[in-house]
Amino acid sequence: MNIHLLGGEREETRITVVKRSYPESQDFWDANWLDTIITIKIPGYSAHFDAQLRTDEFRGFYKQLTKMDKQIKGKAEMNSMEGAIEVCCKMNGFGQLSWQVKTQYPVGTGAVLDYEFTSDQSFLPPLIKELTDVLENYQVLGNP
Repeated sequence: MNIHLLGGEREETRITVVKRSYPESQDFWDANWLDTIITIKIPGYSAHFDAQLRTDEFRGFYKQLTKMDKQIKGKAEMNSMEGAIEVCCKMNGFGQLSWQVKTQYPVGTGAVLDYEFTSDQSFLPPLIKELTDVLENYQVLGNP
């Protein structure tokens, strides 16, 4: 199950959701961790690493992207609790998307890759669909 942040044919950030990290847990803080693989392909750089992300982080990003897509303006962010990935997408009134992405591996002490790219609003519906699929298969469990 993949989530793609795309900037045309040259920039791709892919988050592959592999499985729940703690499938037996029902506790909000443990049950919502997902094992993922982050793959980055941008001009001059390629990266591939494991990261634990949370279902509630994906849900928040989904809600913000959906609102931005309807209003044809705004901002959507996803910042992982442990700092593996930070994403900020801004849409201007003409439907152009400006993406800022920052990754760190290993989290807390590793190398940092900070990059930007652009795309247009036509990239949002497929991304929103991918997030919908992830959230249907990995629902947010429990209450904080």
